[in-house]
Amino acid sequence: MRLEMMESGPCADFSISGAVVSVGEVSVDCAAMQSDHEVVADICTDGQGGFVAGAAEGRAYVLSCIIPPQRFEMVQDGEDENGPIMKPVAIPLNPSEVVVKVWPYVG
Repeated sequence: MRLEMMESGPCADFSISGAVVSVGEVSVDCAAMQSDHEVVADICTDGQGGFVAGAAEGRAYVLSCIIPPQRFEMVQDGEDENGPIMKPVAIPLNPSEVVVKVWPYVG
């Protein structure tokens, strides 16, 4: 994953394991969230010293995961009288394509 520090200063303790980003008890599984369009998954403060998934008015951002659109490759899925039958198959997410924006946080 590519980290982008949004400003200088301290940030929340977070971990990255494969395609999963975690802060406190909140995790974002980027591979599970990948879709046919770019997805932004936010982790914010809950206003009480904890963290929540998702952004809402009044919540401070802690991390934003920018998940690229899913890509597909065409693979043969049999043959008919006209030749090969092709179907799209999803290419697994490459975690290095995910951008994690890290916002300042003082807990």
